Amino acid sequence: MKKLLLILTLIIAIFTLAACGNKDNEPTAPDSGTSDGATNDGATPDGGNDSADAGSTDTDDGVNFDESKVTFTSAYSAAQKLGFEGTLEEFIELISGKDGAPGKDGAPGKDGITPQFKIEDGELLVSYDGEIWNSLGKISEDKAEEEPHAHCFEEWKLYGSVENIPCDERLYYRLCSDCRSIEWQIGSYDDHNFKTVTVAPTCVEQGYDEKTCTVCGTVEKINYTPAAGHTYEENYSYTDFFHWLDCKYCEVVKEYEEHTFDESGYCTDCAQPPAPTEGIIYGLSSDGTYAVVVDYTGSSEKVNIADIYKGVPVRSIYEEAFRDKNIIAVTIPDSVISIGDYAFYDCDSLTSVTIGNSVTSIGDYAFSYCNSLTSVTIPNSVTSIGYDAFSCCTSLTSVTMGNGVTSIGDSAFLWCDSLTSVTIPDSVTSIGEYAFYSCDSLTSVTIGNSVTSIGDYAFSYCDSLTSVTIGNSVTKIGNYVFSGCDSLTSVTLPDSVTSIGEMAFYSCYKLVEVINKSSLNIGKNSSNGYVGYYALEIHDGESKIVNVDDYLFITSDGVNYLLGYVGNDTELTLPNNYKGESYEIYEYAFLGCYSLTSVTIGNGVTSIGEWAFSYCDSLTSFDVADDNNYYKDIDGNLYTKNGKTLVQYAIGKADSSFIIPNGVESIGDYAFYDCDGLTSVIIPDSVTSIGSYAFFYCTSLTSVTMGNGVTSIGEDAFWVCDRLTSINYRGTEDEWNAITKGSGWDYSTGNYTITYNYEGE
Repeated sequence: MKKLLLILTLIIAIFTLAACGNKDNEPTAPDSGTSDGATNDGATPDGGNDSADAGSTDTDDGVNFDESKVTFTSAYSAAQKLGFEGTLEEFIELISGKDGAPGKDGAPGKDGITPQFKIEDGELLVSYDGEIWNSLGKISEDKAEEEPHAHCFEEWKLYGSVENIPCDERLYYRLCSDCRSIEWQIGSYDDHNFKTVTVAPTCVEQGYDEKTCTVCGTVEKINYTPAAGHTYEENYSYTDFFHWLDCKYCEVVKEYEEHTFDESGYCTDCAQPPAPTEGIIYGLSSDGTYAVVVDYTGSSEKVNIADIYKGVPVRSIYEEAFRDKNIIAVTIPDSVISIGDYAFYDCDSLTSVTIGNSVTSIGDYAFSYCNSLTSVTIPNSVTSIGYDAFSCCTSLTSVTMGNGVTSIGDSAFLWCDSLTSVTIPDSVTSIGEYAFYSCDSLTSVTIGNSVTSIGDYAFSYCDSLTSVTIGNSVTKIGNYVFSGCDSLTSVTLPDSVTSIGEMAFYSCYKLVEVINKSSLNIGKNSSNGYVGYYALEIHDGESKIVNVDDYLFITSDGVNYLLGYVGNDTELTLPNNYKGESYEIYEYAFLGCYSLTSVTIGNGVTSIGEWAFSYCDSLTSFDVADDNNYYKDIDGNLYTKNGKTLVQYAIGKADSSFIIPNGVESIGDYAFYDCDGLTSVIIPDSVTSIGSYAFFYCTSLTSVTMGNGVTSIGEDAFWVCDRLTSINYRGTEDEWNAITKGSGWDYSTGNYTITYNYEGE
């Protein structure tokens, strides 16, 4: 096609060369007007004026043909108009000859008239029916002398249709604006607009740059690079019977061999388990798209779960599937995504478990009471560890958590008392209640930087725990989190901590320092008391704990507080003042000072907080300085200065019964808290209110005599007084019913009876 266009172009160029300067020979346009024949829409460009009159007819190429006037733009179209009926190829052969032979000088035309062709002075002339025609029209037998002139060509334009024709094969033309002569040319390589895409080499094929013309679609490939060759995976792929190494980039494999199993049941080459264990019961989902493990009835102690069952993947281990089974090892394939509740509960002999890399959740109690399990690796795919998931795994010494775990459920590792250390990854955001409760061998804990909350009792009674590092995102430490950690000496708290729950460090007797945003050093603690949590509770980021003769003080918001005692004395005389000023005894300041027998309160004490002397089981007497304006002692018990409120009963007294003095109007909150030696109490008519928790956990109390002046009983006032059998009330039943009673005031008391209008002692 390219050759044909070139030949045709040359022919056209030959007979148009003589047109310039020969305007006298142009056909005369009719009176109706003229039009420019140059187009870019596939119409034939016109080398002169088109004739248009009533006797003209339109030809297929858009040029008007009149029997007396002919305007044509190519030799072939002229020949057709003059009667030539052959094809283009035949016409080219006629003019130029075939295979180098001279061209013919004529061919049969229509109506028996044969047009003759000749080239004269570079111009193609056609003789037809006694007249001579050139590209511009009819001329006389004797050609007029040509007058050459300098052409003034217009811009190049595409000729004809360009669909599917490469840029460098397209035909362009331009017209002289003076004589309307035509110049032709074939497009060049520079006309292409290439976009290059690099094709990387494959294992066996070369790479290259592929250039595609955005105009015509021509494609070229350059810059070839050699094939990469095969690169094989490090780990084997396998089926039940064979293993092999896959090429990372194509489907070629090598070392396709049959498994060789050792005594452990694993292949010696690829370390993959053998075929699935017989006796595993599988079930299909309701839609049949996946399978689940339902039960195990086999006898093998080493269990390998299938990854495919009846053509669908095994996705889940159903709840209780292996509960109480006698197995020592289990391999969970990568197809499994969830391990159900109680799945391996109480498998006492289970020592090894391999969890597949697709498991996302481990259910509640999934491995609870697997007492022989020594270690477990939780893959990165796991996001949540369920409630009690590994609780009571008493031989478990190490746990490796993947960095996908976001939550550790309540009691997840409760009573794993062989667990020595644990690192909680940064992915974890919450640690549930009792998560590591009573892990007796746990010595250190590092909590990741994404954890925001630590649940209640999370590390309580981890007796060997000596140090804790808490990540810098923790904002809340729950109640009793580290209570009972009696080996804990150091805790580092980040600036992010804004809330510390009740008794978070209760009974941390060896706590040496708690470091937070101001490097707070609370000094040592002893078996006589507890100060950790309360030092932090009122710490404002600026004040420091000050140790004065083993009494710990802090000043917060202008108020001095006695936080607790860290010495070893059993008989205490509290300072009269702190830095010459009065002070308050803070809540829980002496809570749990089990060896404390007596307390002398100086004249500078202005307030005593709740629970301040709770659980002081040996405390037998209070003594208050005479010049103290807030408190006094009566028979070794603590009262307000006016004697109207019983603040604290010395619960270590040997007396089994107690008569509250006349004139007392209220029994303070926690006044008899945990007084388990008291069997009876007489409350006079002067008492109008009994505080919350007043007789809380007085487990030996059997009898209460109550005056008819009582109008309110606080919440949980007689909570768990489980031996209480009688309440002797000096008022009427209506008066009893009119008393305001707080919630739980008699929760879990004994099966007591009420005697109304009581007149006895």
